[in-house]
Amino acid sequence: MILFRKLLPTLLNSRTANLVYCSKNLNKFCTRAEIMASILEKPKVVFVLGGPGAGKGTQCNNIVNHFGFVHLSAGDLLREERIREGSQYGQLIDDYIKNGKIVPVDVTCSLLENAINLHREKNGKNKFLIDGFPRNQDNLDGWNRRMHDKADVQFVLFFDCAESVCVERCLERGKSSGRTDDNEEKELVNDISNFK
Repeated sequence: MILFRKLLPTLLNSRTANLVYCSKNLNKFCTRAEIMASILEKPKVVFVLGGPGAGKGTQCNNIVNHFGFVHLSAGDLLREERIREGSQYGQLIDDYIKNGKIVPVDVTCSLLENAINLHREKNGKNKFLIDGFPRNQDNLDGWNRRMHDKADVQFVLFFDCAESVCVERCLERGKSSGRTDDNEEKELVNDISNFK
């Protein structure tokens, strides 16, 4: 597959190559036009919103399995970047999360854009569920400023769930997830009220 990616520019420019393999299993032929169309088409994005524990991740997994989307959790991307060795944003993210504040939108958008591009290049995927973003008007404005010409937002899925159920789910999840934000009821109620 790596060799294929290295050869792709040559194949696309070759006058003799009309068909090339273009699936992750290398078992489907595509024309150069089909490859170029998939590269040039903007990714399709669905924002998935709801408070912590509302079921966003669970339902995103169902959508991925049935409809072929890629699930990108803004929170997971931030947590991964927070602990990544050599991260330019790690300490900043850590400070914001520890203080219960929303990470600056440019940081979150950068991580989302990088993840989208990685999945497009690596897997040829072009449909994305973005879970937990945007969290406020500033997030939406930042997304529009940075991504308006790079992605097409299709719609928003919103999961509404009672606060008591969200807290119960998060506390249960916190027993095995290792997430520091799922362990204290007081923090969870604060996170849920911040979402509203």
